[in-house]
Amino acid sequence: MAVSKNNDVYEIDLLELFRLLWSNMLPILLGAAIICAATLGISVFLITPKYEAEASMYVNNSSFSFGQTSFSISSSELSASNSLAKTYIYILQTRETLEEVIKEAGLDYTYDDLMEKKMISTEEITGTAVFKVTVRSESPVEAERIANTIVKVLPARIEEIVDGLAKLRDYWANE
Repeated sequence: MAVSKNNDVYEIDLLELFRLLWSNMLPILLGAAIICAATLGISVFLITPKYEAEASMYVNNSSFSFGQTSFSISSSELSASNSLAKTYIYILQTRETLEEVIKEAGLDYTYDDLMEKKMISTEEITGTAVFKVTVRSESPVEAERIANTIVKVLPARIEEIVDGLAKLRDYWANE
């Protein structure tokens, strides 16, 4: 390759550079093919795919039925529901709740497996009375089954805890 230096100015012959690349095209293409094959092999054989299933849950602070009557939710109820979302997320992550989910879904996991592998994550949707549960698994069917089981089990667990607290409050009030 011809490079000449004249007073700190370098001159490169582009035609000669192109010829050099062209004459080494086989090793360049072979190297690119090896890198592509290695990348494909790693992604197909060594990296296990992860699937996600999501469930969004609405936190309702009041008890009312949805018959033909329509009810409006006040801003104070919405604010209280906002605060309850954090409590409900905590209840979901308790050992007792997740062990019930494991039993109900017929899983071969323990509570520690779910928590250490970060299979279940939660997120409070800011400014709303909604929180989202995301389940990650190597099987899309399993991720869906766990998410659906959480949606089934969690409201009953919350009701069980809230009813228990109400009974304690009544007991203490009558003492």
